Amino acid sequence: MKARKIKFSKSIGDVVSEKNRIVDMESRLQAIVVEATGHLSSYPDRRNCLLCGSDVALAEQFLHRKIKFLHCHNCGHVQTQCEPDGQYEEIVASALGYKEIYPDSSWEDFQSRTERVYQPKLEWIIEGLGARATKAELANLSWLDIGCGAGYFLNALIKNGFWNCAGTDLDVHNLAVAEKYLDGGQVFQSETSVADTIKNAASDVITAFYVLEHVSDMKDVIDALSRKEQGTIFVFAVPVFSFISIFEGLVEKHYPRSLDAMVHTQIFTDESIDYMMEKSGFEIVSEWIFGQDIADIHRFIDVGLNSNYPQSLRDQFSQKFAKLVDPLQMVLDGALFSDSRHIIAIKK
Repeated sequence: MKARKIKFSKSIGDVVSEKNRIVDMESRLQAIVVEATGHLSSYPDRRNCLLCGSDVALAEQFLHRKIKFLHCHNCGHVQTQCEPDGQYEEIVASALGYKEIYPDSSWEDFQSRTERVYQPKLEWIIEGLGARATKAELANLSWLDIGCGAGYFLNALIKNGFWNCAGTDLDVHNLAVAEKYLDGGQVFQSETSVADTIKNAASDVITAFYVLEHVSDMKDVIDALSRKEQGTIFVFAVPVFSFISIFEGLVEKHYPRSLDAMVHTQIFTDESIDYMMEKSGFEIVSEWIFGQDIADIHRFIDVGLNSNYPQSLRDQFSQKFAKLVDPLQMVLDGALFSDSRHIIAIKK
């Protein structure tokens, strides 16, 4: 077994516009979280962990922003005590209004987001697999991006000569954006579960960026991954229970991006990621550890200052704190205490 490569940190600068959008929508998002999570109590309690299937009677319980969560004693996965169904997903989708959260963009904005956010992901994948395949060899493989959204990662693939690629997504608005701007590749509306999509995929490389935390049948996903052919590459990103997950529980008047019980009724831990990989027969070969924990704290403070301090002092504080975001985040990343993981794994 080769040692996995680990890359730490990146600058927050590549997602400043997306971070600012959350700031602009802070009050609305917080109100939506309160409204949506108010429906959770109407659902029955879980009997089994959604990742490993263990009886949750032995799970640790904790209260996060008035919502009860469970920390599985067997696999380490974190999930709400109540078990929402598809109806809850419809409530959340209706309340959010995805067209506002993910608005259509100009050609320039589409290319900008590709270059800022998704080109670095592809470069990391190429680097992480460098000991096993050249860029040209990777470009000849077939790629499937599950939860492709508006097609930004597909666009990065195509711009780098990875023509054998396709994507699936549930949201018709996102797919319309992808079809509008992609010059090559194909996108399809998902007609099956993520587990069935993985099981039926004939692709050499399967990617899923921030998808698995929305999947309720994770045991089926593990089973589907376990059936993939040896050498299949699985690249994914998931949020993890981290510094900001705990911190945001102490500031309930702000929007909790990490563990909100609205779109994140479950969240991974390093332990539950390892469990998923071990049970599905995949070996992690590369990992990229970074987060936005400190940027969220910056947001919390900025919003809080608005009601008590004059604009000049708010601007002065914000400018000084902005210089600390990347250095402080690097400390959390290096301590494995940041809010997301990017993983490259290969079927053994």
